[in-house]
Amino acid sequence: MTMNLQHFASWPRDPDAGYHELCRITEVHPPPDIICVQEGLAGRGVLSELGYQLLASSQSNAQPLRDALYKDASSLQAVREGHHSCLLVNELYMRVQTSASPLEWEVVDEGAARISSDEQTSASGDGSLPLAVRSVVWTKLRHRTRPEGPFVFLLNTQLTGGPLEQSIFSQEALSWERRKQVARVLDFVESLMAEDDLGLFVGDLGVAPEKSDEAHESSPFGLLSERGWRLAYGQAQVGPTSSSGQLLDHMATSRAVPALVKVFATTNQRGGNQPPVTQVPLSDHNVVKATFSMRYEVSEEDKAIIQGESPGSPQHYFIGGGEDEIAANAEEAKLIAMRRKNFPLSFRPDPKDTSYVGMCAHYEFECQDLMNERSSEQQAMEEITASLSEQMWRLRDQCSDQIHGKSVLIQRIQEANDSVNAMNETWGVARATLQAELDDERFQKEQVEAELRAEEEEAQSQIAQCHRQLENMRLARRSLGRHLSSMGKMKAVMLSDIEEERRMTSEISEAGDQHLSEWSVQQSEIRAELNEALAVHRAEHDVWKAQMSVELQWAREKKDEVDAEESDLEQRLSRAHDEMSAQAQELRSEVNGKSLELQELNARIQEVHRESKNLEDSRPDREESATASVSRVADLRKEQEDCQTEITVLQQDCTTIRAHLDELQLSEQAAERLPKSRGRGSDEDVRSLESKRSEYESWIEAERQRQEDLRSQLQMAEQRPGLFSCFFPKKRASAPADPH
Repeated sequence: MTMNLQHFASWPRDPDAGYHELCRITEVHPPPDIICVQEGLAGRGVLSELGYQLLASSQSNAQPLRDALYKDASSLQAVREGHHSCLLVNELYMRVQTSASPLEWEVVDEGAARISSDEQTSASGDGSLPLAVRSVVWTKLRHRTRPEGPFVFLLNTQLTGGPLEQSIFSQEALSWERRKQVARVLDFVESLMAEDDLGLFVGDLGVAPEKSDEAHESSPFGLLSERGWRLAYGQAQVGPTSSSGQLLDHMATSRAVPALVKVFATTNQRGGNQPPVTQVPLSDHNVVKATFSMRYEVSEEDKAIIQGESPGSPQHYFIGGGEDEIAANAEEAKLIAMRRKNFPLSFRPDPKDTSYVGMCAHYEFECQDLMNERSSEQQAMEEITASLSEQMWRLRDQCSDQIHGKSVLIQRIQEANDSVNAMNETWGVARATLQAELDDERFQKEQVEAELRAEEEEAQSQIAQCHRQLENMRLARRSLGRHLSSMGKMKAVMLSDIEEERRMTSEISEAGDQHLSEWSVQQSEIRAELNEALAVHRAEHDVWKAQMSVELQWAREKKDEVDAEESDLEQRLSRAHDEMSAQAQELRSEVNGKSLELQELNARIQEVHRESKNLEDSRPDREESATASVSRVADLRKEQEDCQTEITVLQQDCTTIRAHLDELQLSEQAAERLPKSRGRGSDEDVRSLESKRSEYESWIEAERQRQEDLRSQLQMAEQRPGLFSCFFPKKRASAPADPH
């Protein structure tokens, strides 16, 4: 049964009238198993007093009534002010099982989900406005004799639409929004359904179907047709279901199944001077009840338990109405009575029976015993109430008789006073007597009224106690609803925290990858500069070697020209040549050492890559120390700046060495241009060359020492520990100065 309560805007002011009207609707034969409520208010369970219990609600995806009605004053005026802050919800109610009317369906799962967008285009087309929240409540049912299925998925919703939203939003935007909401519902349920399962889509779709809707791309009915869903009825079968004369309340099934439909008038049509069809309107929608039929064979185990059934006879159970029942309601009642009689709950099972049907029978008989006890208690209370009512009416009759007798006596006294004036004294005595009798009667009347008031107060106290019990039950239900709502909010907060954690992890990973790639590029540049500096150094060494060969040749020619006095100088030059050869050998060994250092740097780079990969693999463990590593990174950056300062000083020193080398080359060229002389002048030239050679050797040694210091500093910077040392590239050191 689908029931749109219109947020109780049309509900009668007399609660008893609404209660009796709901009783008339829900006590139809057979009663509906599930009632789908749209536009209900959380906490107002009017169906809970009629033998139905709340199964599912959309409180976790709902908003207050004033927000759902866009704070429209005219719409809120029809509702009590105390209900403006209540949540506007869709609900599912399930019939409470009794021995006289057992339930054939069991609930497997239930829930609620939001299906509406956050905002839509306004009617003026100059922007978008927030859209009221729409949600779907659903449940998964199975037949008690078929625990393995097939299952029934029931979905209840109210789509965006209505006169208020049509005046706020664009018509085209509302059409597409309804289609998207139906698509979200179908995507959800089709992901859960198996091939043999049945889907029931129930609710207020906000629009009436037209002939062109099935082909229109923005129509929800066109989407239902595309997905293979079928409407259970049309306006030709049930007529209009809204006060505007349109069919807005629909039911659709995932496949074709027989259905028996009945409409209950709970609203009157507006306009056209149409006569009212109900004296107690409950909403602006009519209530529609449909009975759907599913068929399948009974298992052999259940057949053996059914009393009086032959093992070999094929039999089917019909759940709900069938095709034959549509034609004849009398035949439907007969089949239902026969099925109730043949069902295994017609006899008390063996306590040792542990089958599914046997357990159901045990629970059913226990429930029946409890219901019998409750019925006996209720009957006793009704008898007590009837006896109290009878006593109260008897007392009221006695009071009315006494009042009538009093009026007769007063009339007689007045007549006596008017007719006999002469006999005042005699009548005075008689009047005093009658007054005494009247006082006595008045005293008796007061006693009777006091007893009556005491009995009425006792009855009122019992009624107040019942009201308090009902209020306690309502408060418990509301607290449970608030608890479920808070749990939903906690779940949403936890999901948002998990999403934020994932986002931060991905950002850290991307930053680490970017820093690692930048560091690799800078290391490649440093390696290229080192190789270039090594090549320059080798070229300069070859030039220096050639120059030394020329100088040695010139020295040999001078030795041939000088006399015996210059033999000592020749020996000195020979020793200088040996020393130069040793220095050349040292330079070759130094080149080899730099080659080995270059290989070590390459090995170190590969090791850093491996460490980076290991750091990436151990990222979850490193995230716990990320906070402590921030200060460590700052310290490393400061140390890196200090290293850069030292490298700048070394570059200045290298510039000074280059200037000294240039001066040495100029002096050597000047010495070569001097005229060759013998004797004393040649000795001075040799001494000058030796002094410059010693200075050159000291400069070479100082440059070698600076290179050693620079290399040790680079190694120390690379070997410094830290969580993000591989992610932050070090500043590139200047190339070694030219030692020549």
